[in-house]
Amino acid sequence: MLTKIHRYEFGQRLFDISQVPNTNDYLAIAGNYDYYNFGPVRFDSAFNILDIKHFYSFITNHGCMEWLTDTSYLFATMNSYNTKNENEIGVFHIDTSLNYQKHLVLGKADTADYPAWRQSIAYANDTTIYIGGMQMYVGFWVTIPNVLELYVIDRELNLLGHKDFGSGDANYQLWGILPTSDMGCLLYGTRYSEQNGSEFDIHIIKVRREDIEISISPITATGEMLRQINGKAYPNPAHNILNIPLKGYSGAGNKRVQIFTINGKKITDRNLGREGNVLQVNVGTLAPGMYLYTIYSAAGKPLTGKFIKK
Repeated sequence: MLTKIHRYEFGQRLFDISQVPNTNDYLAIAGNYDYYNFGPVRFDSAFNILDIKHFYSFITNHGCMEWLTDTSYLFATMNSYNTKNENEIGVFHIDTSLNYQKHLVLGKADTADYPAWRQSIAYANDTTIYIGGMQMYVGFWVTIPNVLELYVIDRELNLLGHKDFGSGDANYQLWGILPTSDMGCLLYGTRYSEQNGSEFDIHIIKVRREDIEISISPITATGEMLRQINGKAYPNPAHNILNIPLKGYSGAGNKRVQIFTINGKKITDRNLGREGNVLQVNVGTLAPGMYLYTIYSAAGKPLTGKFIKK
């Protein structure tokens, strides 16, 4: 067994540590008791300090990491990057030289949003990365109804979907999330309500990927018919963009677009006010498989069809 105690001037807290890919080194997220002193620390296999990167930042050290490459990682943390008076959840793409590649801010307007206390990232694959958080309030140890928050992003930090959990009658705290083999995740935490007295109950939620609506954006209409294939959607199979000819629907005003899995699970439900002859749908974030679509319009009966996402 090996024990190392480091007393160095830059920090006293360590929130996460992970082995650097393809090396024997470790990278730890550390910092001062002041949450906004962010400082990754690199150790060798004997836990000798090799390097310290430390600076005052609106990124806190309260977060966890997930490696993307040998030299860059995702870091999900409590964030005040936009210098607002409310806390948000920040997801940052950072390399080991502390260069910021990209960042994404998650949360709701006029609320304080925090990441899970311990493990806030569940990496299913490159297109399904779960970020877990919670709404928090001053005095959160008392019973104030709040919700748990689950976001789905990809490795390029595009927001793909979101869902809240909580019945509105209890205080929920999220301690961590774990990916599951079916592309879903587990949320584990605690639940406290007035009925509990002074006790916190263990609270575990199993989430399937299809339980979260996928944000298919943008859905646009164009006035120019790109190609006519008997009024059917094309290309089919589709990789990124699906074109749906609106035969008899052009100029019909608002349209409602619904997309379902082959098992009938609704993936998206959007209203589109723009007029045009062809509906262009970005399906790049969908999992491979067969889907059904329905388009409603004042022009007449619904327009239906199916397509394959490859």
